[in-house]
Amino acid sequence: MARPPSIPSVGPHGELMQSAGKRSRQLVMDAFEMIGGAERFAQWASENPSDFYTKLFSKTIATEAEVNHSVGIEAALADLEEAERAGMVLDGEYEELTPKTDN
Repeated sequence: MARPPSIPSVGPHGELMQSAGKRSRQLVMDAFEMIGGAERFAQWASENPSDFYTKLFSKTIATEAEVNHSVGIEAALADLEEAERAGMVLDGEYEELTPKTDN
């Protein structure tokens, strides 16, 4: 179900109001620029590489990946057989199972 478009908030004097979160982010970005911006940040990162990599950089890397796979077993087996014919090494073991039937 699609959400309706948001209606902008208008202050008592007709000025367009920002959400608290958006305003907070803008204040942080303003302060960031006032204390030296990207140049100072890069200097800090250079002087504190351990903190930069473990506390900041690592948080910017996606930690989850969603995998959608809809290939049926027949197609998967065909892919494996093709890989085998192409000389690709396939490591692993498998056990062929017979489906149980309800009587």
